[in-house]
Amino acid sequence: MPRLASAGSPPRALYPYSGSAFRRRRESSAPGKLNQRRVPLAHIQKADVESRVAVASVQTKGKEKKQRPKGYWHPQKQSSSATGRSSNLAKAAPAPLCVSCVVQLPQNLCFNRRMHTPRLCIDGRAAAEFETQGLVAQELIDQLVAAQGHPHAGSEWVEKRRTVLLSHPSQVFSGQLKRFDTKRRIGSSFFYSAWEKHFVESSSITAFHRFRPADRMEPFLECPTITTVLPAYRSLGATLPTAPESHRFVVPSQRDATLLNEECRIPEEQIRVIRPSARRYVHFADESPTSYEGQILFLTDGGGELDLRKLQHVVSGQYPQLPLRTFKFSEAREFSAKQWMKTLQFTSLCFYLTERAFDWPFLALESLYFNVPVIFMDKHSALSELLPLSPLRLSQYLTDFTTSSQLREAVENARTHLSDQGVLQQHHQALNYTQLYAEIPGAPTFAEV
Repeated sequence: MPRLASAGSPPRALYPYSGSAFRRRRESSAPGKLNQRRVPLAHIQKADVESRVAVASVQTKGKEKKQRPKGYWHPQKQSSSATGRSSNLAKAAPAPLCVSCVVQLPQNLCFNRRMHTPRLCIDGRAAAEFETQGLVAQELIDQLVAAQGHPHAGSEWVEKRRTVLLSHPSQVFSGQLKRFDTKRRIGSSFFYSAWEKHFVESSSITAFHRFRPADRMEPFLECPTITTVLPAYRSLGATLPTAPESHRFVVPSQRDATLLNEECRIPEEQIRVIRPSARRYVHFADESPTSYEGQILFLTDGGGELDLRKLQHVVSGQYPQLPLRTFKFSEAREFSAKQWMKTLQFTSLCFYLTERAFDWPFLALESLYFNVPVIFMDKHSALSELLPLSPLRLSQYLTDFTTSSQLREAVENARTHLSDQGVLQQHHQALNYTQLYAEIPGAPTFAEV
């Protein structure tokens, strides 16, 4: 039998908050406590959904009908004919709006066409990060700034102030080019590749010129890119992805171009050879006569291609009265313009001991400019092409004893040969890179109004 309510107590249906619920309600209405009615969570969620639907319907009223879930079919709009179903479905899918369909704007004012000024970004961070080889970037930037107004070496990108430098805050460059300073160093990790891609996309760069070691040339960007290849840290064994057609790679010799084509699978038409040159400061320095009684200097990269101690023993036997001094290419402070010129003033003979591929031997060329004899290794790509069959090669120097007068004659012949090739010109690098920059799609010209 059903349980009957006790006498004097009202039915439970008339008082839903009876029992423990009634006591909780009395406690909540006591003085000092908030008088709130507890609403079930399901009611709150339902009210929230209804309010959102109401707001969405007001916002889309008069524009498009409210979209329903996939597979939903309103019972009042069902039609027995297939034509009716297809018409209802077509009405339910709103057509995308186009700004040009609503208002006919001029072509140069359309919202979907982003207009921006073409800009070239030169990554100058290599000058501070890649030891002596990074000075190639520093020298190129200085020559581009100094060549303004030159009929052939002046670049339109610099003349029209459309060049941006990506640099570290502590770096100093000549001129007043626009800069983007960052503390991020050049790397080869996935995170750095993502950062570089994001930088190029977000900064609206038309073209990007960077200086990279041969084993760190990734990532390949979507914009036209010029990569000046530097000596690799390790080896060229890694397989690179296919480089886009808009990319160009600059190397110092034809032998390096062949190596880049065979090892990295880069097409020949995307590789450019730009001969190395002496830095611009040599044209403003005093050519003091070289003292052939000074020190003997050895420049080495620390590689194992040559026994340095055995070579120094042979040279000390030929010149027992001259002191020997050794510099490594990692000692970048010793090769600044002022310090290097001071060192050459007290140097009678210099040995340039490296066979690294993609080496830019501007230190050796500057020594020859100041009439200091430079003995280089036979397999050095750039110097062997600039001075073929020269008596300044190491193999010929060791086999034939060379006197001071023979060294002077060899240096004079080498300077004449280098001058005929234009390597000792003041704006040699700027002249070659200006021609390369002019091939970039959208490059500015002096004829622009």
